[in-house]
Amino acid sequence: MQGMVPWYSVIVNYLVAHTLPTDLSRAQKDKVKSEAKYYVWDDPYLWRFCSDQVVRRCVPNDEHNSVLTFCHNFACGGHFGPKRTARKILWVHSHHLVDFHIYSCCDYVSKWVEAKATRTDDSAAVIGFVKSHIFNRFGVPRAIISDQGSHFCNRAVGTLFKKYGVPTVWQQPIIHRPMAKLKCQIVK
Repeated sequence: MQGMVPWYSVIVNYLVAHTLPTDLSRAQKDKVKSEAKYYVWDDPYLWRFCSDQVVRRCVPNDEHNSVLTFCHNFACGGHFGPKRTARKILWVHSHHLVDFHIYSCCDYVSKWVEAKATRTDDSAAVIGFVKSHIFNRFGVPRAIISDQGSHFCNRAVGTLFKKYGVPTVWQQPIIHRPMAKLKCQIVK
């Protein structure tokens, strides 16, 4: 935290010294006072008592990426989705920073990976990704192997594949084996 003021500095100042910045409006001051009852300062960490009865450490700005990487990649993380990973940590707008999905396609022979981050996980995003990143760049594939995600198993995507004559091979979901996607995870 050298040289960088953490997002929770106003709350810590209020908890420790009962002072608020003079540039805050009356409503902002009332909000800080109201929210302060959920926080505990245990030097050097700020903790929050959340509504799900879990006590979470507030993460400073410069630690965001390392915490997200740890919570996603390592054994304790388990490769969970963005919302579940974000629930393990707490900072301002933490859910906004991780609320995206990454679509990836990996060529079976060459191991070439195409990936795109999107805000939504629906059929429209999948169709846009497949058309712009796969069909337009590489042509129509011989087959698409999917993990039976709901964004792939629907009428709109099925119609697109049928229109272009792409057979779809469904494989078992690998939710119970999160490290099995290692080939694409290395690239991500």
